[in-house]
Amino acid sequence: MVREASPNITYGSDALLEAADSPGASKKRSRTFLRVGVSGLAGRPVVTAQIRLQVASVVGADSNSGGRIHQVADCTWDELALTWTTQPAMSATVLSAVGAVQAGNVVAFDVTPAITGDGTYCFVIESSSTDAADYNSRESSEQKPQFVAGVAP
Repeated sequence: MVREASPNITYGSDALLEAADSPGASKKRSRTFLRVGVSGLAGRPVVTAQIRLQVASVVGADSNSGGRIHQVADCTWDELALTWTTQPAMSATVLSAVGAVQAGNVVAFDVTPAITGDGTYCFVIESSSTDAADYNSRESSEQKPQFVAGVAP
């Protein structure tokens, strides 16, 4: 996760992932970066691919927008060093978007078009809402992010 208000701070081991947008003087924009390793496809085409996140069970985790997910071509970033200032560029194409979210719910971002075979894929979740959505990270004690793919036989 990166935050515009703290452009040189890293949040790599934070238990929450966040997406919000409030540019200008308040600088409350935040984005969450995710990396997925895909292997074992044996050349079979991917028919469905999702990143599933659980909305955190904390005050303020609910949001009127769960955010939008974009592909990130440059996967060389290090989550323990990533900051707002050093974040890689995201694709202009929105792969999928999630509407309103509530604490404890699991949401699924469809990333099927981005998964073309075995490899490493990177994504960013951002939002046009000032109402931040908070998700559990892999450091959370609750449900961690999941990547689920279905392949053709």
